[in-house]
Amino acid sequence: SRILRPKQDGHSAQFYTLVSLRTCEEEFAQHRQLFLTEQGYRYHIQQWDE
Repeated sequence: SRILRPKQDGHSAQFYTLVSLRTCEEEFAQHRQLFLTEQGYRYHIQQWDE
């Protein structure tokens, strides 16, 4: 995944990642969330069921 900066023409950029529950990915995602919020990005978590 890659973080994209907002565009000069005013269009927003989006970043998304898929994380499997109960895996080591969760810890990495928590660190990423902290970093992004510290940088001023909004962060939204959406959980989907099977």
